[in-house]
Amino acid sequence: MNNRQKGITFLIFSAFSFAVMNVFVRMSGDLPSMQKAFFRNFVAGIVILFVIFRDKENRPKLERRHIPLLTLRSFIGTLAMVANYYAVDHLILSDAVVLQKIGPFCTIIFSVFILKERPKLAQILFVFVAFMGAALVANPSLNGGRVFDYLIAVGGGVGAGFAYTLVRKISQEGANKNVMIAFFSIFSCLFTLPFTAVQYVHMDGMQLFILILAGVAATGGQIGITYAYSYAPAREISVYEYFGVVFAAMFSFFMFHEVPTVYALLGYLLVVAAGILVFTYNKRRELKA
Repeated sequence: MNNRQKGITFLIFSAFSFAVMNVFVRMSGDLPSMQKAFFRNFVAGIVILFVIFRDKENRPKLERRHIPLLTLRSFIGTLAMVANYYAVDHLILSDAVVLQKIGPFCTIIFSVFILKERPKLAQILFVFVAFMGAALVANPSLNGGRVFDYLIAVGGGVGAGFAYTLVRKISQEGANKNVMIAFFSIFSCLFTLPFTAVQYVHMDGMQLFILILAGVAATGGQIGITYAYSYAPAREISVYEYFGVVFAAMFSFFMFHEVPTVYALLGYLLVVAAGILVFTYNKRRELKA
């Protein structure tokens, strides 16, 4: 197996892990989204801190100059994650996952202001297609007027896009990836802890176990992404992240017996098609450079 094949394998593993995480979040029952986020990040934080501290010789350090942007990234990312968990609990699972996938397209918009990158006309068109797909999925007239739930889901996708852009900015400034993950996990736990304490809903042993599994699955997804892009560049493998939509649709249908509308399915296709077009366009540009 060559490096590209390894990268693809790890990325599909990551997509599957995040899909499983969403299933466990749904299975944990009627708990506040903040409470679910706290336990998910508590597990992820322990794992990443273990990874960092086991390497005593090459242990990465948190640099003071990165703290402001790391804090902003973690704050926005935490809100986006809570919104995603709310969407997973209140919408068809595949709808929630597809609306989260508009995040990468939002980075094209946010990059104009944060990274001073000018998008090409083709990239603007791809963003338009993706948002058309999201509009078909979230159309309130086709979803019983559940405007608020779908707005939360879209807001989570937009927030994730903002957080992704900040991650790129911080990476360009030389921050260590594991430090970024650890900072986010710790910040999220501290941020959600007061809400969890005030709104705490008693969990039985099974619910706690399921949330721990959600944290393990999320950690597996993060590790999968890290290893995938260490084996192969994004231009060669990033399109395989859209396997997450396929996994979400399968879990949604077979485990929760949820059937999306025809318009929602068309929206799925538009979002995925836009993602494939972005992948193809970026690959051609890099090869010509």
